[in-house]
Amino acid sequence: MDTPGGENQAAPLFVGRQEELAALASHLVRTDGSRALVHGPAGIGKSALIRAFTSRYWRDFPGGMHVLPGPISDEWDPLRDAELVREAVRDPSRPSVVVFEEAHLPYLQVDSARVIGTVLPRARFIAASRSDECPHGWLNLALTELPKTELAEMFSGSGLSDDDVELLVSGLPGNPLLAGLVSRLAQQGVGVGDLRERLGPSSLPGLLGPNGVPLSPGDSDARPIEIRFKAFSAELLAKIEADPDIMRQLSPRAFEEFVASLYERHGFHVELTPQSADGGVDLYAVRYEPYGRCLTIVDCKRYAVHRPVQVGLVRHLRGVIEDKGASVGVLATTSTFTKGARKFQEAHGYRIGLQDWFDLQDMLRKT
Repeated sequence: MDTPGGENQAAPLFVGRQEELAALASHLVRTDGSRALVHGPAGIGKSALIRAFTSRYWRDFPGGMHVLPGPISDEWDPLRDAELVREAVRDPSRPSVVVFEEAHLPYLQVDSARVIGTVLPRARFIAASRSDECPHGWLNLALTELPKTELAEMFSGSGLSDDDVELLVSGLPGNPLLAGLVSRLAQQGVGVGDLRERLGPSSLPGLLGPNGVPLSPGDSDARPIEIRFKAFSAELLAKIEADPDIMRQLSPRAFEEFVASLYERHGFHVELTPQSADGGVDLYAVRYEPYGRCLTIVDCKRYAVHRPVQVGLVRHLRGVIEDKGASVGVLATTSTFTKGARKFQEAHGYRIGLQDWFDLQDMLRKT
């Protein structure tokens, strides 16, 4: 369990949302309110808002700030949550904050809040969710799209001209997650033309229910599914294709299974390594060519969008390629790569491949 906040902790890039931030502070710091739901679609900035709140107001909660990971199924275990908090608690008698990260169905967290309240009697609770099913008595805080002027602020430091920023922002929905990704790619040297092409419309197959009627994102039949490698159905891959942010909701192991499924569908014979002691290799992918076998080793990093992969991991992969006698090594991530990582890969372009969040989407579409 993570414990955010602290005097020396740098807050992530955060623009706009001042009214929402003030509403959280008013409810959780300045009044007797103890529970808040922050909801909205994927990438709208729920986690960023909560991080901004914890970074700004951590001194008001000397008992600590504790983040509980959310499930990707309907199952919820309040006792598990209480035990995680019990292990991390500093002083039960002092005010603290408990965050339910990506709460699948917020009303399930009501039981957890009740049980945790017996451990932390002065705790405040925040649930981040895509669902707007707000439990009774909770502050209901809905996040909507950011205006273009605020999205443009996310490109500060990208090195782009004002005209290029305006051109990119005009093709973006009011989604700060996507804007942040595009900004990082621009900082890594991806051209405006290429970025515009990636942002352009594409033809994606829709999801159909049992009756043949297309499913909407809020439809109960489109809820997340617990994923296992051999059970990656065409329907589930289509769900991730329609909503790529689902990749970041997978457990690290499920993300490895997802990537393995992609390679298998691209004609590779795939073997997943054990979850521990994998030696820096999460899967072996072999393709049989007329001239012989080609071995690709893949290391999977299911990172948050604000955590790019550093050059050290790419250097390590270079050593693993030689150790395993592989033809190619690939580092696949739900995030992006630093400039240093990209530069190192370019120097070994025939042996190392980097696949970021966009590349995995491209690979999925081509299946």
